[in-house]
Amino acid sequence: MRFRAESGTSSGVSNPFDVTGTMNLTLPPSAAEGDAPVTATLSVSHPPAGLLVFTLSSSDPTAATVPATVTLPAGGTSVTFPVTVVDDAAIDGSQVTTITAQLPGWVNATGSLSVLDNETLSLALFLPGTITEGSTVTGTVSASGAVAADLVVTLNSDTVSRLTVPATVTIASGTSSTTFNAV
Repeated sequence: MRFRAESGTSSGVSNPFDVTGTMNLTLPPSAAEGDAPVTATLSVSHPPAGLLVFTLSSSDPTAATVPATVTLPAGGTSVTFPVTVVDDAAIDGSQVTTITAQLPGWVNATGSLSVLDNETLSLALFLPGTITEGSTVTGTVSASGAVAADLVVTLNSDTVSRLTVPATVTIASGTSSTTFNAV
C-alpha cells in the first residue's frame, strides 16, 4: 500500500507499507487430563477484507494439542478452536503449555494453559512377611503408576537394631517401582 498526496502543483507518493492488525488469543487458565476439549478464541483488531488462515501450535503436544490451522472468515473479528488436553498415564504433575497463533507479517499471539494431572501418587512398600534375623531380603517400593521424573523415596525402620534399610531409594523416570536390600 502507498499514500499519494497532491496539492495543485506538486504531488508525492509514500514508500510502500503494509497495514496489519493485532491479534489476541484467549484460553481458560487450566484444564485437567481427561476433560473434554476446551475452547480457545483468537480475536483480531479489525475485520479482514478476505479470509485469514492462522497457523496454530502447542509448545508441549504431550500436554495439549491444537488443529494445525484455523480460518477467520472475511469480515469476522474472532474465531474459536478446540484445545485437546492429552490424558497420559504418567504421574507428571501439572504442566503449562503455550498455544501460539501465527500469521505472516503479524505479531504472534500466545496464551498459556495449565494442564492438571489426573493421576495421583501413592506409594506401597513390600517386604517378605517373615525375615530371618541376620539375613538379607529384597524389598520393593511401588508407585501407583509410572513416574515422569526420578522420584526419591525416603525409607526408615523404627527398629534399626533388627532391620536396616537404605536411607533413600529412587524410582527411575518412566518406571513404577524399585527394589532395595534390607538386613
